[in-house]
Amino acid sequence: MINREKILKISLYVFSAILLIVIVFLFTVWILNKFSEPKPEVGEFPASPITSNFPPAPKVIKITELYFNGPYSLKDKNTLQTNSLFSILCKQEDDYGIIYIGDTTEGFNLLSNASYSCWLDSCGDANNLYVATFETPTDKYKAQQISQLKLLLWTISSPSCPITTN
Repeated sequence: MINREKILKISLYVFSAILLIVIVFLFTVWILNKFSEPKPEVGEFPASPITSNFPPAPKVIKITELYFNGPYSLKDKNTLQTNSLFSILCKQEDDYGIIYIGDTTEGFNLLSNASYSCWLDSCGDANNLYVATFETPTDKYKAQQISQLKLLLWTISSPSCPITTN
């Protein structure tokens, strides 16, 4: 015969065990949510602490087989602080055309270059003139090497303005 009392006790123990498991689970979830970091608002993301500690990536453009720093607007960077080979570029849409290759010593103002008027004529607008530099420190490069490199770059890229002396 079926013992109803025994079935009722077993059912009560099973129900109590399930209820205890659910209560422990909900309590654990509540504790974890209480001590977690607040979520950002929808559409807003917090600033990454990693990116705020790094400087911006350098600008680099490849001219022939050399990587030049830049391009920078000639209006913003018209004085070179180091001995450098430089390239004057004319920006047309998303492309840069090479219009001059030169070399200079530190502290030289590019706007006083003898070919500046040719740069304006070739590009048409001073706002589209850009400069890219390849540093040539004297401890690494001799004057003859710099002249040969400048001539090689000029020969390969065929800029529209001729080489002049500064």
